[in-house]
Amino acid sequence: GLKEQIILDSQNLIIVTSYLDTFGWPAAFDVGFTGQRAVGMTIQHAPLPIQEKYYPSLVKAYKRDSLLFETVAMLEDRINMRRKRYQYYGSQIVYYRGKPTFYPIYNVDSADVRRKKLNNRMLTLNEYIGIFKSDFKLTEYKSILPKLIDSFKVSNAPGLHFEIK
Repeated sequence: GLKEQIILDSQNLIIVTSYLDTFGWPAAFDVGFTGQRAVGMTIQHAPLPIQEKYYPSLVKAYKRDSLLFETVAMLEDRINMRRKRYQYYGSQIVYYRGKPTFYPIYNVDSADVRRKKLNNRMLTLNEYIGIFKSDFKLTEYKSILPKLIDSFKVSNAPGLHFEIK
């Protein structure tokens, strides 16, 4: 049940953070792809201060291993969402009027460019939202964006963002 999951999550977090404090973010060749994903998922679901603490370590690892692109995009977007800032990659989906849509995205017209810069295998916004529902229209999203910003109380203060050179 939920209680067991909470206990398991906190135990996993102790293991993962002690690993990160000792060795930094793992490369796939150190812990395997599955191990690397497990570390990423544990931090994705951790409390905000822990996410923020290990984000720089993840960015450093991404510079060595670009296959961490999804982990970078998701962690950055999650931190920004929790801080009520815009997301940059559109990885965070919210429900608005019963339908899945993107949590407000900073400069939505250049989001696909940012996604491709992070890794050219990254799905476009339309492809990504298609996983959740098929009738998504970017024009419709733009028309409800002011309502989403208001509804989620998104601040105009700059969010956390790693700029790829």
